[in-house]
Amino acid sequence: MALRPPVLAAAATAAAAACCLCLGGAGCGQNGSAPPVAPAALRSFEVEATFDWQPRSPGDAPNNLPGAQRFTLTLDSRTPGQENVIVGGYGLVAVVPVTADASGHVAYRNQDSGLLDQQRTTLQVALPPLPASPCYGAINVSYGALDLDISAAGVTGVGSGFAEYVDGDALGTVGFVASFTGGVDTRGPTPSLPGASPINFHPMDAMTIDVSEALAADASLALGDGTASFPMDAAPKDFPSRFTTQSKLLPFGRRWQLVTAGFRDLAGNVAASPALEVVTPDLPGPFAGFATTPPAALMSGHVRVADRASIPALGDGRALVFDTSETDWSGGRFTARLPLPAGATEVVMRARSLSGDNISSPWLTASLAVSGGAITANSVELFHGSDVNTPSGVADLPEISPAYDYPLPLPAGASGEVIVDLSSLSGSNCGPILRPGISVIDAITAR
Repeated sequence: MALRPPVLAAAATAAAAACCLCLGGAGCGQNGSAPPVAPAALRSFEVEATFDWQPRSPGDAPNNLPGAQRFTLTLDSRTPGQENVIVGGYGLVAVVPVTADASGHVAYRNQDSGLLDQQRTTLQVALPPLPASPCYGAINVSYGALDLDISAAGVTGVGSGFAEYVDGDALGTVGFVASFTGGVDTRGPTPSLPGASPINFHPMDAMTIDVSEALAADASLALGDGTASFPMDAAPKDFPSRFTTQSKLLPFGRRWQLVTAGFRDLAGNVAASPALEVVTPDLPGPFAGFATTPPAALMSGHVRVADRASIPALGDGRALVFDTSETDWSGGRFTARLPLPAGATEVVMRARSLSGDNISSPWLTASLAVSGGAITANSVELFHGSDVNTPSGVADLPEISPAYDYPLPLPAGASGEVIVDLSSLSGSNCGPILRPGISVIDAITAR
């Protein structure tokens, strides 16, 4: 099917009737095979929804809302009288009960009013924001009603609902009505790769490969190098459309190939196996503090080892400093192998913060992992109290807090050494949010 991967996925609601779908737009290729013959009780269609946006008043919504959205819809009639529509991709797949008659008319209503019901609508469609304006545009569409006519040739119909959009630092909603057209699904699913092969991948990140539509339950992805294989977790289990390495740490210093199996959609269309080589960086020797220059660690972005030349309050000491760019607020990253003494139960980060007027507390994501094991992430806000801060000697960040210890529990199975990964806040500023302060890490130890 023809789809474009989204950059933002909507979260599934907690209500029992809730279901979510995350769909893309145009741009996928065709596998070139002849159209498959799908079972009559399980029919898939490529559907395009054309939107007529209906803001409450002129200028009430961004002017870059999408005009249309494409997705795959599968009508499941295997149990007469209990028909369902299966829609989704990119990790979120909905199985929605519908009413269907012999003429091919299929109707869906959410469990309440169904039309423009902003609290109870249960079908959500994530939309990619425009790359040139990530802070403005629609982020998902929710349908409260669908009326479709399905035949051997395709789908037509209408629907209604509302879209959520981001407008700077604010979220809003706008209603719509939509018309649907579509033909029989003859295209294989399209995986959304994280980059052009080969890609450099940090093992402490979660590699996610989304697929444009629901796959058969036995579909799988793995990373292998000829001596070891790391299966990727599939979600959701019955109709997988997202694969991730989140549950295990890949070894550093290796080259991996992506291996696929059973990559076919619910209509039986097969996707060509994507060619992707993944390279993980070498990790330096054991970390022994910040006295050496540079320290034994991977460092990237706005992170550095500082002394009194740049931060006079450090005196004769040296510390790891996470700066933030004043233009895009991008942060930095530090990764090291920390030796563990026998009986150690936690890693301790001794840290301070630099702050000033209109500067917020800095945040760090502190993650720990052992090779082949799970990654545990901790979000840490560094304390600073204006009543105990002392002069830092830095012009735009004049106050430095006392040093505090931040304990991080070791992950299960940690022995000998643990991987420590620290990263600071990064990303675009979409509104009048305070600039974060600077994090100063005096020491990283295990006890």
